[in-house]
Amino acid sequence: MNAVECNELLMTNHIECKLTLVLMAGLPGTGKTTLAAELGRRLQWLVVDKDMLKLSLLQSGMEYDLERKGNEMPKVWFIRHGESEANAGLPTLFPMKTALTSNGIKQAEYIAQSFPRPPSLIITSKYIRAWQTAQPTVKRYPQARLVHPDDWPVHEFTYLSPSRVARTTLQERKHLVDAY
Repeated sequence: MNAVECNELLMTNHIECKLTLVLMAGLPGTGKTTLAAELGRRLQWLVVDKDMLKLSLLQSGMEYDLERKGNEMPKVWFIRHGESEANAGLPTLFPMKTALTSNGIKQAEYIAQSFPRPPSLIITSKYIRAWQTAQPTVKRYPQARLVHPDDWPVHEFTYLSPSRVARTTLQERKHLVDAY
């Protein structure tokens, strides 16, 4: 079962499942990509290929000029959302709808001021807290291309059934997380 199928089962049938993450490293030309592709095909697992990710970023509008930048790789910032209601210990109803706290909004504003130059592309998941975290950066750099989550699907994974943990706090969920 792959991550998307597992998450779909969780959201629709409230069935919990576990995922396996396999990281590969090695010298160039030793078969990492070939092995990963074959494992993905046989096990129906999601394979994240850094070369394909880089190509996808470049094709989707990320500015990159080899002559101007020499051998410098494009810069990609992966930003975790600001403090959410769940992070603050407040009860939450559904992971996708958990919003930022006022402190999380301040953190998002701080991140927006941290960029040394405008980003070319901003991508978020459908989760409210991810979208809220991106908004100060979108406001500061209106020229940056904002990709709607439906155009570039970013899948977040929740491993606890929402029906089991609705209206609970982080502390109340801790024993479930530990058991998982």
